[in-house]
Amino acid sequence: MCRFALVVALLTETGCSDNQAPSPDGPLFLAASVDGRSWAPGPEPGDLYALLGPQRVILTARRPTVQPPGEERLVVEFGTTDIFEHRNYRLAWEISGFATFQVFTQPPGGPSEAFYSTSQAHSGTLTIQASNAVDSTITGAFAFDAAPLSGDAKVHRFSGQFRVRYSTTAP
Repeated sequence: MCRFALVVALLTETGCSDNQAPSPDGPLFLAASVDGRSWAPGPEPGDLYALLGPQRVILTARRPTVQPPGEERLVVEFGTTDIFEHRNYRLAWEISGFATFQVFTQPPGGPSEAFYSTSQAHSGTLTIQASNAVDSTITGAFAFDAAPLSGDAKVHRFSGQFRVRYSTTAP
C-alpha cells in the first residue's frame, strides 16, 4: 500500500457553505469536517497537494497533532483519464476511487496507528467542480463515510471542499 505513503499539502482555509461551490480562482485551501468537527491541514508546504499520475489523482492533506503528538492524514484517490472533466467520482475502496483517514500518534509506550477507509458498505463521492490548466488547480468537494479496518463498528463522516494545486511530483 505504498500509495498511502504520500504526504499532503495545504496553504489556507476559506469559508464556503455546504451549498456553495468554491470559486475556481483564489487561494488554495481544504476545509473539511470530521464527524461534524472542523478539520484543516497544517500550514506547512507539503501539508496539502494533489499528485497527478497516469490515470489517477491523489489528493492528500495532513496536519500535526499535539496531544498526543502525531499526525492525521486524509487521502482521497480517484481514477480519471481527464482531470479537467467536471464530474462525480464514487469513493468505495475500488480501483476507480476511495478515501482514507489515518491517525499516527507517539504516546508513551510507543507509536500507534488508526486507519479508516471507504468500502462498498461505507462509500462517498468526490466532485470536481472546476479546473484551471494554466494554474494547475482543481476545485471540488467530497463527502464519505469511513470505517476502521480494526473491526470497530464506529463509522466516521467526512465532508469538505478544496482548491488545490496538482503536480506530477510530490512536494
